[in-house]
Amino acid sequence: MASNTRVAKMCAAAATRNSGPIAEVLEMVLKDMLGDCHGPTKILEIASGTGQHASYFASRFQNIVIQPSEYDTCSLSSIAAYAADHATSGRVLPPLHIDVTKVR
Repeated sequence: MASNTRVAKMCAAAATRNSGPIAEVLEMVLKDMLGDCHGPTKILEIASGTGQHASYFASRFQNIVIQPSEYDTCSLSSIAAYAADHATSGRVLPPLHIDVTKVR
């Protein structure tokens, strides 16, 4: 039996407000770092929160692939829901559960 359960995307007002300004800075940094690189560049996003930034950046920048990550396991389903919006382009990968305070 197919499930009709949909995962709700979380929405943070701050992420909505600051996506544009962060993207403007990211664009300058990427231009300086990547120059004339012709292939897609993979970016690891630490502490992806709701997943809104990864989705916004993937829509704005055609030459990047974003690997979102998050420590809070409660946020992973929201991040995955945003990533699913980009499934056909493959520009947002499924989120990783990462604890950056742990050293292996």
